[in-house]
Amino acid sequence: MARPPRNIQATRGKATPVKQERSGTGAAVAPGSATPPDGRYVLRLSALRETWLAIGLALLAAMASVTVGWLVFEHIPHTEDELAFYFQAKVFALGRLFVPAPAEPAAFAAPFVIAHEGRWFGKYPPGHSLALALGMLVDLPWLVNPVAGALALFFVYRIGALLYTPAIGVAAILLAITSPYYLIQSASFLAHPTALLATVLFVYGVLLRERGAGLRWSIVAGLALGWLFLNRPVSAVAVAVPLALYVAWSTVRETGWRDLVPKLVRRHWLAALVFLPAPPLFVAYTTLLTGDPNRTPYELVWAFDRYGFGPGIGSLGRHDLHLGRINTMDNVRALARDLFGWPFASSLLLLPLAPILPGRKAADWFMAGWALAIVAFYAAYWSSGLMYGARYYFEALPPLLFLTIRGALALVAVLFALIGQPAPSSRHSARVAYGILALLVAVNVVTYLPFHLARFRGWYGITRANLDAVERAGIANALVFVAEANRSWDGYGSTFPANSPLLDSSVVFAMDRTPELNRAVAANFPRRELYHLRAGVLQPYRPG
Repeated sequence: MARPPRNIQATRGKATPVKQERSGTGAAVAPGSATPPDGRYVLRLSALRETWLAIGLALLAAMASVTVGWLVFEHIPHTEDELAFYFQAKVFALGRLFVPAPAEPAAFAAPFVIAHEGRWFGKYPPGHSLALALGMLVDLPWLVNPVAGALALFFVYRIGALLYTPAIGVAAILLAITSPYYLIQSASFLAHPTALLATVLFVYGVLLRERGAGLRWSIVAGLALGWLFLNRPVSAVAVAVPLALYVAWSTVRETGWRDLVPKLVRRHWLAALVFLPAPPLFVAYTTLLTGDPNRTPYELVWAFDRYGFGPGIGSLGRHDLHLGRINTMDNVRALARDLFGWPFASSLLLLPLAPILPGRKAADWFMAGWALAIVAFYAAYWSSGLMYGARYYFEALPPLLFLTIRGALALVAVLFALIGQPAPSSRHSARVAYGILALLVAVNVVTYLPFHLARFRGWYGITRANLDAVERAGIANALVFVAEANRSWDGYGSTFPANSPLLDSSVVFAMDRTPELNRAVAANFPRRELYHLRAGVLQPYRPG
């Protein structure tokens, strides 16, 4: 006799639909009771409610990031990388790929902003600055990363709902909103929030195509991977590899090895086609800036700034596995401290427990592979990149969130086993696990998060004091020479982003170098009033 379909239970000669419930662990539950006539409507209503909850939480994440951006960073760049991204975004907003270098480049020098063969540009790939340029066009560049981070969290929810349950997706957003790691990155001008958005769009688009969604999701996936490649190419490869393995494994389990390649081609040919222009565009962009297809803008700043292992790579003259391991351990320690701000740097302790949980094994292993691939690929870069935390690992945030939640669910099962008690129902286990996470979040919010955020106020000594002094004075048609503390770039770094890349803004800021150089700079701006700015004090100026 043929078996009834999976969703039908044979009882007394009748076929009765079985009610399918989703537990907090992500496993389907069939209690044997018939689904009421309005069961599908109830499930749709529940999914709709959770989607709107996710949207609300994503908006809350955006507001939290904007608040941190103002209270901590004052909505201005603070680091070398941010200055370069910000400058290049202004260049893109002008409709250009670079601008003419100033006549006296030393007076307008900023870290990682390069004057090369008459061209002036930032050293980084174009992907993030293109997104920032949209903010520049509406004079809201500080809003780009909070919005990108919030959108990324919404698609983290969607991935969680797809691979696990909507409840786990919502819990992931809640964890991220209180994460010191997430808030600092999303409040900054660094590339990681836009890279995270591109990452989750790529993953989500591929997963939907695996489930039979329309070709538009192939276009989304291909565009997202291309954007990620033009933003952080190492991250693009590091995410694509485990996703490809997961998709291949899922296909083999579904149809066997024979149909693997044909099915993958049918499902993902369009995504690959849409992505294909990204690498040539990357090479064309760097060649246009440097004049050499084999030389990146990174190498114009430091000749040793290359990816990989071997001699001549890195500030120590060589990069190898030993140095890569040291960088990795430094980043893992920072991540253990900053990811969730839990006591005793314990943010990563729940991750190894996730595989204990029954069900969803393939998804768990995909998440583990995603996170480990990011870690492994960045071990091959000579710099640890530690700035605002373990920022190179930011594109691994989704698996870290999901595996932490799954680890908390597994912890409940382990605790009940240790005390010799039968495991509670999946719903009760989920409540206990989420209660544990809520307690840890509360500890972070009270004992770690505010103090961690406060550390970054005035980072690198950069504040709005100089800009505020100029705004209060209400000057116009002015050239302002900015004095440096200890001949560093910090003081000028607070004002450099206010310049137009064409140096034609109402107030132009130059670095106070030497009287001779100052006179040469002033000669290039003959009709401007001259001022001197030091530590927030603005005075009229005449070069000596």
